[in-house]
Amino acid sequence: MTRLISSARGDEMFGHVKTANGFSLVEVMVALCVLLIVFMGLMQSALLGIDANMRNILRDEALRIAAERMEVAKNLPFDSVIDDVNIDNLMLPACANLAIPDPGPYEVAILRDFRNIVGFEYGTRMEVLNYDADTKRITITVRWEYRDTCFSHRIISLRRR
Repeated sequence: MTRLISSARGDEMFGHVKTANGFSLVEVMVALCVLLIVFMGLMQSALLGIDANMRNILRDEALRIAAERMEVAKNLPFDSVIDDVNIDNLMLPACANLAIPDPGPYEVAILRDFRNIVGFEYGTRMEVLNYDADTKRITITVRWEYRDTCFSHRIISLRRR
């Protein structure tokens, strides 16, 4: 038998029944499981966002490195702009086994620091093609490895005497 509990608001006239029951243990466990699944999805998306952000930071630094090397090449006397000479035959590990026809060597190593990465290594190469006596094509390639994946960026410019 259910008993109506009266209140100062007059709930008894609407037939509201007030009981002292709360959530059962099963309901609490189901709610916690649902929250766990939601938070795991949010955590995964946060990790993907952090990884994409780091890849963008590394790519932006590669763009700066390529631009710096190109500016140096453009400021050299015309006849001094030549291919990089094999200094130490730098080969980045993940880049040495690529299916693309340009695995290396990358003669000039440039080290940069990011967040919690100290001495991140970029390999760079400058190739110079003489079109004629007054025109050279300068190609700067920057290659780096992040999480066992090889990335590269290339810029090309013409230089006239």
